[in-house]
Amino acid sequence: MTVRVQNTGKRAALVQAWTDDGSNERSTPEAANAPFVLRPPMFRLDQGKSQVLRILSTAADLPKDRESLYWLNVLDIPPTPSAKS
Repeated sequence: MTVRVQNTGKRAALVQAWTDDGSNERSTPEAANAPFVLRPPMFRLDQGKSQVLRILSTAADLPKDRESLYWLNVLDIPPTPSAKS
């Protein structure tokens, strides 16, 4: 599956994305628990540009008798303000 992310802001941003099972609302990429991997997991996204995230399954053993819900987390990390001389 693919998801398109677009930067409609006025400056470039660093984007970090990950999936998790929703069991921890403060999930981080390092502690996330989901049978998926994202490509690319981190990238620079310039103003007015877009990027496609590919979501790849890493497990074939999801329950067949019920639906499973996972979260896609996308974090926008803005640039730090430049130091004024």
